[in-house]
Amino acid sequence: SKYMTAIQQTSLFAYQQIQPTLSDRQQEVYNYLKHTEATNKEIARAFGLDSCSITGRMKELREMGLVDEESPKRPCKISGKTAIAWRLK
Repeated sequence: SKYMTAIQQTSLFAYQQIQPTLSDRQQEVYNYLKHTEATNKEIARAFGLDSCSITGRMKELREMGLVDEESPKRPCKISGKTAIAWRLK
């Protein structure tokens, strides 16, 4: 759709304001989530990293108000265990 909702516009504005302060890894994860929702392990695999290196970035992005948990939790495509999948706000 060519029209953004007020929430999308607010999220875009928030992102544009905070973008210069994102670390390289935060920026990579944010850009990845533009195209899909994903668990920490799925994001880690996409970047060839251990999931513990993603966990902190997700906490930071959540505290910045840029990501949120997809609801309900779902099976992780890597572990098969029920996990939080992240999405952009």
